[in-house]
Amino acid sequence: MSVLRAGWGRRRLSGRRVVQWVRRGLKLPAGGPRHDLPRAASGASISLIGAAMRVEGDLEASGTIRIDGVVLGNVRAGGQVVIGPLGQLQGDLTASAALLAGRACGDIVAGRAEFDATAAFEGTLSAARLRIADGASVNGLVRTGSDAAGRLGGTSSQARHRPALAVVAGHRP
Repeated sequence: MSVLRAGWGRRRLSGRRVVQWVRRGLKLPAGGPRHDLPRAASGASISLIGAAMRVEGDLEASGTIRIDGVVLGNVRAGGQVVIGPLGQLQGDLTASAALLAGRACGDIVAGRAEFDATAAFEGTLSAARLRIADGASVNGLVRTGSDAAGRLGGTSSQARHRPALAVVAGHRP
C-alpha cells in the first residue's frame, strides 16, 4: 500500500489532486501517518468533510468518513471515522474504528479507538481496543475489552454491569 509523504502542513492541495491520489490508491497525509486515509477496497467509498464545511445533522456511510470540518450530529460508519487535527464532532460516533486527532464531544462506540497527541475527547467511550497518545485529552467514562464495544451500537449485558473506569488524561497548555 502506497503512502504519500509530502510536507502536508505547508502545502495546500486542490480537491482535484486529492481525488487523483485517492483514485490511485494513495493514502492522504493529514497531521501524521496515523491518520492517513485508508486505501479504499473495491466498492468501498471514502466521504470527506472538508475544513471549510459545517454539517448539521446525522451522517451515515457504509465506508470511511474523514472529518476535517465541523459536524453537529451523530456519525455512523461501516468503516473508519477519521477526525483530522482541525476536525470537530459534537454528537455520537459509531464505527468499526475511530481515529481522532481533533475534537469530539459525545459517545463513541468502536471496535478500535485511537487518540493522537492533538486529540481532545469528552464523553463515553466503548472500544474493544484503545490507544491514547501522550498529550491527548480524554475526559469521561472509558470501557475497553472484547465485550466493551458490544455489537457496535449497543452494549452487552456483561459490559453494562461492569464498573467503568473514569479517565482524565493529558494536559493542554
